[in-house]
Amino acid sequence: MYSMATHRVMLLLASNVKALRKQKTLTQAALAEKAGVDQKTVSNIETAGGDRETVTIASAARVADGLGERLSLLVSPPDPGVWRLVAAYEDADDEQKAALDQIARLISNKKT
Repeated sequence: MYSMATHRVMLLLASNVKALRKQKTLTQAALAEKAGVDQKTVSNIETAGGDRETVTIASAARVADGLGERLSLLVSPPDPGVWRLVAAYEDADDEQKAALDQIARLISNKKT
């Protein structure tokens, strides 16, 4: 059983890996191949534990590398402003969500 602090880190890792994988339009299998781990390892990471024997710092670091990110980023909580944006998006109607999606695409394109 994980400690509460470790569980929080696992939840952050799970949500960040899954979000980035989907953002990069990768399947779990494709990410696993890029990272040099089993697909089950990616699945276990994304479900915040699963079979704890496969969720190690080494496997998490390999998945981070496969995503092109630092492991420290994947286990860091987002800025509080991000949570406000997420809450606003969840409360938005379809038209507002479409506008927010367009803004996010504009910001993403500007950074690249």
